[in-house]
Amino acid sequence: MKRIFSVCVLFLMLGMAAAQQFTNDFSGITNGMTFGDVKAKAEKGDAAAQCWVGCFYITGDQGVSPSSTEAAKWFLKAAEQGDVVAQNNIAKLYADGNGVAKNEAEAAKWYRRAAEQGYVYSEYTFAAILWNGNGVSKDYVQAYKWMNLALAQGSEIAKQYLPIIESEMTPEQIAEAKQVSREFRPHKEG
Repeated sequence: MKRIFSVCVLFLMLGMAAAQQFTNDFSGITNGMTFGDVKAKAEKGDAAAQCWVGCFYITGDQGVSPSSTEAAKWFLKAAEQGDVVAQNNIAKLYADGNGVAKNEAEAAKWYRRAAEQGYVYSEYTFAAILWNGNGVSKDYVQAYKWMNLALAQGSEIAKQYLPIIESEMTPEQIAEAKQVSREFRPHKEG
């Protein structure tokens, strides 16, 4: 029962953190560009602009009619070019079935790609996915690794949940997880 409660609380916290992230990552950084200006750059293949367009469709900023389907389209274009924020955002949409068909395996794939680039939101989210086996096989060693990496970046969520993951591991698994955490080096795509 304790594990079920912990899992529910973790996913509630992850959902709140993701909603917060949409506004944290994108507030006030368009340097006065209009939605039309940003979309024009996006249509020319600019990954950052594509991610921005997706965010505008999520938030409805600058008078854009909110559309999670349009947001998903733009996030995916940017994610495929290696934009870490877009990878995290398309993963969240796949996880929730928001604007795309719900697909836990696809969500895990995008969270992993963003985590591999060192994106803290994706690190702790991918850890939770591995811990619970959502769309992937359960893997406590890898779950620990990603949660530990998020903790190293100051994540309060990781601070709270790493001991819970650890409590379900053998001493050998913990030692292995610490080793793979030390060996990991993020890499940028694109």
